[in-house]
Amino acid sequence: MSSSKPSKAHNYSKWIDKVRLYYPTDFLPSVYFYQNRFYETLTLWADGRKFRSILEVGTGSCLAPICVKLMHPWKRVVACDISKEVIEFAEKRCKYWNVDVQLHTADARDLPFQDKEFDSLLNEGCLEHWGEEERVQMLKEMKRVAKRLVIDLPVNYRYAIPIGGYGDEQILPLSYWRDLFKRCGLRIYEEFFREKRGERIIRAGWGLE
Repeated sequence: MSSSKPSKAHNYSKWIDKVRLYYPTDFLPSVYFYQNRFYETLTLWADGRKFRSILEVGTGSCLAPICVKLMHPWKRVVACDISKEVIEFAEKRCKYWNVDVQLHTADARDLPFQDKEFDSLLNEGCLEHWGEEERVQMLKEMKRVAKRLVIDLPVNYRYAIPIGGYGDEQILPLSYWRDLFKRCGLRIYEEFFREKRGERIIRAGWGLE
């Protein structure tokens, strides 16, 4: 594990307020994924019965782990986030839905897990909030703890009003992310675009190993 420390402070109270407002405790997890066409990413991450242990890094609303646990109760589902407030809220959501998701407060650059401990790892809507040095650290650390990664990001287009984020997102082209993955020693084995606006790609997903 690395000894890196956060190099910039996010307004966690702002983020948890958004989670509470848009996704309250009783929000139905599956509704989010079908309305937002997130099921491609979710399927790639969990992949039916193939993978037994899965981790979400930067869980935010914790909807993805809960949805997977409801569909596949036999899987080991783990989630972590750098914000203690987010994890405390996730605990309440898991209790409400009566699911056993293991939750940890952790920095994505210093994950408290063993090498290749997880079959599959999800990181959604996270990397665009950080600088390139932090992104490299995160990707290498995520690669360390999981056999494969599923990354989901906004690309190419900036919303006029940030949706579900801190407002500091860097919306970068596909070529940037493809090059960054390669530089971090990751191979793209699947790429898809889960949201488009005209000819502009809004969100992209990758399977990496």
